[in-house]
Parts: sequence; C-alpha cells; structure tokens
Amino acid sequence: YALAVGVILGYVYERTHNVLYTISMHMILNFVGSVAVLPIIEVSESLTEMMVTLEAGGAVDEAKYLIYQLIVTAFSYFELAMIAGGVTVLVLALVRHKDQILDDLGRPRAGVVKASLLNVGAIIFIVFCSILTLVNLIS
Repeated sequence: YALAVGVILGYVYERTHNVLYTISMHMILNFVGSVAVLPIIEVSESLTEMMVTLEAGGAVDEAKYLIYQLIVTAFSYFELAMIAGGVTVLVLALVRHKDQILDDLGRPRAGVVKASLLNVGAIIFIVFCSILTLVNLIS
C-alpha cells in the first residue's frame, strides 16, 4: 500500500506544488491507521472471543455481540467505501489529465516513467520489497 500512497501523494504534490497538502494527507492516514483504529481492534478481539465462546457452546451477551458485529461491519464497509472513492477520484483525475501523462500515441510522456520509477526512493522500495518477498517465500 505504501507504493500506492506514495504515488497519490506525489500526484497531489505535482498538481498543487504545496507540500502541506501531502503532509496533512500523510498525517491523516497515519492517524486513522494507528490511533483511530485501536477501539475497532479491541471490539474485533472481543467479538472473536465471543465467537469462540459460542462455538464452544457457551453463552454471551447477545446485545453486546450484535453491537460489536455492527461496529466491525460498519467500519469494514467504511474502509471499502473510502477505497472505492479514492480509486474513483484517482481514475477521474487521470482521465481528465491524461494528455499531461500520455503523448499522442498513448505512450507515457518522456520522463514520466523515469521520474516515477527510476528515483532513489522507488528503487530502494522495490529492492526492499523484493528481498522481503524472497525471505517470505523461502521461510
């Protein structure tokens, strides 16, 4: 997901030339991914414990069980909606500005691929991800 976030943040910076937008977006993403999700994780863990109890034939508070299911399901749908909305906005922006990205023959304009993939950060990221993938495949 880091590559996708980097591409989006790079696109925002390229369009606005304002680093404060990308910093703000990055801060919001980190907050949602680390702080705001903590209560959802606790609810999800409690829900899992309740499910294990039910499978073992035990009893649980049905109202609490349903509320926890509702919270986890609502958060999951919220995440999916945000992903779908973000992808939609990105696709619309790319379609609207495709003349700035592609030449007349539909090929990437000179420098677009080089600027996006052949920079130090992207190369380090690709090498690091490749090493992690190999390590996971081997172990």
